[in-house]
Amino acid sequence: MMTKRGFFLTSIVGVGVLLSGCSSGSASPPSTLAPASSTPPSASGPPPSTTSALETSVSPVKSDPVDGAFKTKVDALCLSWLADGNKHPAPFYMGNPLAVTASQLPQVASWLDSLAVNHELVESMNKLGAPANGAESWSTLSSRFALFQADQTAAIAAAKASDLNGWTTHAVAADKDRDAILSGLITSGFPFSDLCQVVFARGGYHGE
Repeated sequence: MMTKRGFFLTSIVGVGVLLSGCSSGSASPPSTLAPASSTPPSASGPPPSTTSALETSVSPVKSDPVDGAFKTKVDALCLSWLADGNKHPAPFYMGNPLAVTASQLPQVASWLDSLAVNHELVESMNKLGAPANGAESWSTLSSRFALFQADQTAAIAAAKASDLNGWTTHAVAADKDRDAILSGLITSGFPFSDLCQVVFARGGYHGE
């Protein structure tokens, strides 16, 4: 059985230990558990990689420009077609060939038929001959000119006949040909600011 003196001494020692643990200068703060990671454990294999837009490889546009002298002659033709187009404004807004109604077809036919480029595109370009440089790209572009004029001629014929379905089919095809021409012009050295780009821009023959 513990005496009163022994109990008193034991109590003093216990209080001293508690005080030494609370002192800021003589003991380390109580340890804490590290917070759990917010990232779930990865599955087998490395995490999927992300690729930024800058890292995505894009095939460069092929360039096969025609020579300067040939380009000057082509631009002169395009300038003449732009001047002719300014003399024949569209009868109404025709930015979307699909929106043309049957009652509007006669006016559409008359307007498109009045534009010189719709009749002389292929012949005029062929008269220029072949460029000294960029012959391959120009040959491809010439075939696109032919497709465009054929579809444009068919669209005009359908409009004259008040054939709305025929108009829609050929006018949409002509717009696709136009897009191909614009791409080909870039390859052949005619930049976006070039006169010929303006002539063949989508909607150019639909009042835009």
